[in-house]
Order: sequence, then structure tokens, then C-alpha cells
Amino acid sequence: MMTGLLQDIRYAIRQLRKNAAFTALVVITLALGVGANTAVFSTVSALLLHPHLFPDMERLVLLREGRPSQGDDEKTFAAAPSKNWPLFALRIST
Repeated sequence: MMTGLLQDIRYAIRQLRKNAAFTALVVITLALGVGANTAVFSTVSALLLHPHLFPDMERLVLLREGRPSQGDDEKTFAAAPSKNWPLFALRIST
């Protein structure tokens, strides 16, 4: 039984070598199919199957960039400002 399988594999490889354009088309089609399937599954998994990465989503806060010197009149709370990074601030709703 194993010899028949090896003969079939050798025959398939010989046929694919003869038709290089067909082989390239098959490989590209399979690559696009696998890539599209992976992208769709990753999106469905992230959005529908596992929508929350944190157990208490309602306790998360919004961080935003605040620049009071440019007329930003919202109340902000600076969180570790640095010279190399923009100022991130916690938006405080009143």
C-alpha cells in the first residue's frame, strides 16, 4: 500500500513540473485562500467569540492626548509625562 502512495506522489510531482504555470496558479490560489480564511477567522474570533479582553470592561478608562496650551479646556489629569512621549491625559467628565 505504501509503494502505491509513493508512486502516486512521484507521478503528481512529475505532472506539476511539466505544467509550471498551472502549478504557480494552484500555489497562489491556495495561498490567497489560506490568507483570506485566516483573516476572516481572526476577525470573527476577535469580534464575536472573544469580544472582551478584560473581565471588567466597564471599569476601563479612556486615555487621550491633552494640550491645555492650545485651548483644550477639558479637565485633564496628567499620567507620567515624558519628553519623548506625548502627554497622555485621563478625561474627567463633570
